[in-house]
Amino acid sequence: MKTINKKGALFTVLAVLLATLFYFLLAPATTVPFDKRVEAEALRIDFVEDYVSNINPYFQTTMSIAGIRALETLSDLSAEQGVMNATELQCNFERLTTSGIIMNSVPVTFYTGDLWFNLSNITNNTVGGSTYAQLPVMQNFTVRKSGVLTNASFKFRYMSGMGDTRAIQATLYVFNQRCNSLGSLIDYGIINKSFPDSILAPEVNFAFENKYMVTKGETLYFIIDADYTGADFLALKTVNALPEGNVSTVSLTTYEHPLLENSSFADYAVLLGDFSQSNLSVSTAYRVDALTLQEHTPWSVMTILNYTYFVKDTFATWEHSDSIAVEMPLEGLSDPLYSLYQQNKTIKQSSYLGIWNVAGNITAFKNLYINQTYITNNRSPSYLMRLANDTGVSSCCGIESLADGPFVENRSYVDYLFLSDAFFNCSANELYKSADAALQNLTLDRYSVAYYDLNSSFSLYGC
Repeated sequence: MKTINKKGALFTVLAVLLATLFYFLLAPATTVPFDKRVEAEALRIDFVEDYVSNINPYFQTTMSIAGIRALETLSDLSAEQGVMNATELQCNFERLTTSGIIMNSVPVTFYTGDLWFNLSNITNNTVGGSTYAQLPVMQNFTVRKSGVLTNASFKFRYMSGMGDTRAIQATLYVFNQRCNSLGSLIDYGIINKSFPDSILAPEVNFAFENKYMVTKGETLYFIIDADYTGADFLALKTVNALPEGNVSTVSLTTYEHPLLENSSFADYAVLLGDFSQSNLSVSTAYRVDALTLQEHTPWSVMTILNYTYFVKDTFATWEHSDSIAVEMPLEGLSDPLYSLYQQNKTIKQSSYLGIWNVAGNITAFKNLYINQTYITNNRSPSYLMRLANDTGVSSCCGIESLADGPFVENRSYVDYLFLSDAFFNCSANELYKSADAALQNLTLDRYSVAYYDLNSSFSLYGC
């Protein structure tokens, strides 16, 4: 796959934007007398509106990059961790595209009630009076006020005998909710703080950097993965959210992929926010409202992003919800069905325009086999079905190639049939074979012989 320079994609768009903005700022002023303050404010608003008008094209570009990389990552994920059903496929695509990471949590122990929870209940290793956390702690919150997630604070309480100094070393993760579980990673950061024994309930503040917009009523999950804590009790609060009171220790599993390192939608959104703040003195925040993946053609899939952005300037604010549809080509990606079976094969469209329009041409069929290219077939599984190990029929988007491997009895070498070990009884006239030496390891089922119109070149094969 061709490597895309994400900074190039970013700054090409923004360079054009800056040129336009500076033109407005440096253009000669009209000689018509009017209020200079009103003039300055109007010019500034025009300036920011030009920036705002480029947000959607920028996100269109970034979604193309992040989406393609997420598809390739999903193929590797299914090969490593097993087949995903349709719901898991959608959820994991959103997680990878928007944040570049999948983190799953399995509750171990639940605690309810007080926001304060006792670390001694969830840890089991005390050395020299200090308690080391063994499991991450998760708490869900309901957002009480829409706005940008800005900061959270932690309070610690301790029992006597803890020593002269207490400290916490931990990672904080914040997730939204999707699929009734952890959704996309919104923000994270490292906490490393010491405090003297004289402070009875010290507080540690954490500032979020990603400028993510949260909505009143939605659920957020906060996870604290502590390497070390010298406190007995821990409390968590945030200016946007109220605690639900459900606290649990969790077992975390994390999946990351080099393809999406610093290349997720959130990474690009943060770059845009940093750029606008540093160069334009404009604050930019965003929220992903929904992200779906769907079939489009045999050679492409479509992802649809619904998002909201919030831009704040000295004189005005802009809040707008929009939708982006991005068509992502499949040629050049790994075939996920082959990946599931620990094989590698790249999707390449055949020279016959993707459809079998050379019926009865044994030479063309041999080229399809030798070159390992793909054609469309409305009885074959689509790319997304292959990703879910579904070898059923896609009426709009089915693709197939011919498997290349050693001879196996009772198998049709149409790839999805061969890989799934679909059984065809060669003793019951269900398979056909060619006398051509180039095809000596290949047998076909009756339907495939008819589809490729090879009755004159293939004959019944009896074992």
